Amino acid sequence: MTWEARLEGGKKYAISLVNACSPGAEGGELEITIGSETIIFTTSATGSWKDFVESAAGSYTASRSGPVEVRLRARKIPGEALINLRSLVFTPQ
Repeated sequence: MTWEARLEGGKKYAISLVNACSPGAEGGELEITIGSETIIFTTSATGSWKDFVESAAGSYTASRSGPVEVRLRARKIPGEALINLRSLVFTPQ
């Protein structure tokens, strides 16, 4: 999955996911690529596929203002699915 985000140059952003993961599927890995930087997010069980929580994934500093490509890719799927993703959140710090 790929799309563009518009970020302000020189700002650091906390990256988090609003997600759900059923027991037995935890330990999966989601690769989050923002521009040329990659963050690996490891899933944790949240109770069920419908129990959403916000989970910290890492941070990203925008080198310039404007659009940047954001790409999500499954790296490891240990159970029936990787993650139920509601949103990917960029919070300026």
